[in-house]
Amino acid sequence: MIRAKGLGCFLVFLLAVQAVGSVHGAQATVTPAHLEETLKLALAKFKGGESAESLRLLAKAIMQVRQQMPLSIIKLHLCDEIRDYNDYDAKAEFELEAGERLLVYIEPEGFGVNEQDGQYWIKLTQDVEIKDADGDVIFQRNGWVDYHKGFPTPVIPFYITNSIRDIPAGAYTFTFTLKDHFKNTFLTKSFKFVVR
Repeated sequence: MIRAKGLGCFLVFLLAVQAVGSVHGAQATVTPAHLEETLKLALAKFKGGESAESLRLLAKAIMQVRQQMPLSIIKLHLCDEIRDYNDYDAKAEFELEAGERLLVYIEPEGFGVNEQDGQYWIKLTQDVEIKDADGDVIFQRNGWVDYHKGFPTPVIPFYITNSIRDIPAGAYTFTFTLKDHFKNTFLTKSFKFVVR
């Protein structure tokens, strides 16, 4: 029997940045002119000695750009250890020894962030499925990650860990679907791994 150990989702966010204008997920359409206007205003505030307001406007500009990015996975690693965001020991190959846990680091980008009442919200879910070489499903969890949380500052880096133990020897395909509920989009990724 396969055991799934606690699933961790962790956020690291910019503590120095305060609440930023109105960014509303997929509903916000930002043109280059909007972005240029925000950046010019940030520079003017900085030159006028209003550093906090300049920082708020720069954060708004970052959020404007992020809202236009497509949902993607920028890092996907099988790991020996995951300590924190971008702090992990990746395996050289997608191979495990018998009894070793499957530990996956996933770093998405381009997910929606909604600003509401001075809080920045994300809403992501993840479905996971593992199939053996014959195509039989040996592990499946829908909504394994269900992350809906608000923060006082814009969410910048985000990562997901998946940890599964007791996978028998064999060749497998790990497939996950990441759903962004604010942008109403999803992506599916797969990788093959072997347990020796």
